[in-house]
Amino acid sequence: MKAPETPENEFDRIKDLYSYNILDTLGDIDFDYITKMAAQICQTKISVVSLIDRDRQWFKSKYGLDAPETPREVSFCGHAILDPFNLLEVKDARKDERFHDNPLVTGAPHVIFYAGIPLMSEKGNALGTLCVIDDHPGELSDDQKESLKILSHQVVRLLDLRKRTLEIEESNKELTKYSKHLKEFIQISTEDMNGPVLSMDSIINIAILKQPDPQIEGYLKRISREIDILKEMMEDFRRYDEIVKYEIHYDNYSIQDLSEELKSILMGYMRQYPIEVTSELECLRIDKKSLIEIFYQLFTYLLGYGEYLDMQFNLQVQESYFNYNFSLRIKELVIAEQHIKNIFDPFVSKIIEQKNQNKYKKDLSILQKQISLLGGKIKVVSNSDIGTEVHFSIEK
Repeated sequence: MKAPETPENEFDRIKDLYSYNILDTLGDIDFDYITKMAAQICQTKISVVSLIDRDRQWFKSKYGLDAPETPREVSFCGHAILDPFNLLEVKDARKDERFHDNPLVTGAPHVIFYAGIPLMSEKGNALGTLCVIDDHPGELSDDQKESLKILSHQVVRLLDLRKRTLEIEESNKELTKYSKHLKEFIQISTEDMNGPVLSMDSIINIAILKQPDPQIEGYLKRISREIDILKEMMEDFRRYDEIVKYEIHYDNYSIQDLSEELKSILMGYMRQYPIEVTSELECLRIDKKSLIEIFYQLFTYLLGYGEYLDMQFNLQVQESYFNYNFSLRIKELVIAEQHIKNIFDPFVSKIIEQKNQNKYKKDLSILQKQISLLGGKIKVVSNSDIGTEVHFSIEK
């Protein structure tokens, strides 16, 4: 038996397949109609819509077959997708060196005849096949081949329709959510901005009316704190607009260069903050500007929160099949539970009060949005046992 080779575009093919969110879903009568029709037209006992996952072929629809999936290494369809624009026809698998001792041939369902046409996505990837199978030798006529090809196009249309329907449903949920939040955001932002402005006006008037004395210094400090809050709010508006419009550019970025860049950022602070970067990777294929901006925002938040702490940063960089994964750990810093709870919520005012009574508006909502646009996620955990850990991913 010869196991199917891996297509050269396997990474993109699998990524494309997963974008349909179709694997391991329930049966669908529309797909079942097609497999039944394919078996009747081709006069075979079995017909299947097969989707080729990383290590298995999973059947979205099957006619005349009970198994929900089989290993990819024994699949006929794994061979079929290697030539994505042509039908694979095996007239007698017992005489084919690729399949003669295949367990699907020597045992149930006794695949002797096979014909499969690849299912081509809009991005040009072979997601799987529409195939017909029988337990005796056979051969399709030209009309049967053409009919199988037409039915395969219908399968792809059903997949695309289902995908778009899910995307529309998700978009509607997001629109409903953001429509509500937008109204809240406008109201809260207006109130947040009016508050500091009115406070500044009142404090300045009081300072003018009073004769110069030590209290004036306190009033001016309060003005400064209110101005800082207002400036951060305006900066959030600017940064949000900037990251939404930003075009991603991928380049090679070595772990060594990343380490040096992060050390350089931390050297810009008044205190010494060492960082240790560990990774088995030598280089990332990533948008450098976005990655550095993410760390800059993280450092700004974490150092602002733990201003009086001697902190050491430990960063671990790993990769999974689709993502680069970053884990930033600071044992010396513990973020209060009430701040962790709302750390990504842009609609709750987060004012962290330091020991010197300086106030900073703090949340990571803009950072979360930026990471989301890069196809990733972020999570922050903090307690007295581990300190603070920030885990985020970025899509390759």
